[in-house]
Amino acid sequence: MKQMVSVQGLLIGTGVALLGVWLWPVVRRNYRQAGRVLQEGVALSLTESKRLAAVVKEEVEDILVDAQFERMRRAIDREMTTLN
Repeated sequence: MKQMVSVQGLLIGTGVALLGVWLWPVVRRNYRQAGRVLQEGVALSLTESKRLAAVVKEEVEDILVDAQFERMRRAIDREMTTLN
């Protein structure tokens, strides 16, 4: 079955094609910029995550050292009271 090509359809198709050719460099450039921004954001997130992990690790180590110190101090106190 043959379909007739309408002038309106031909003009719309030509307009869309020309618009695509005209907009393609702008879209491509913006996608590249968006990609760079996304990449920088991911890198920054990873850096911040590493920094946060280091801070948390340091805090946990400090808590453990304090707990060990308290345990040793109590043990020494118990020994001192049993010696007296």
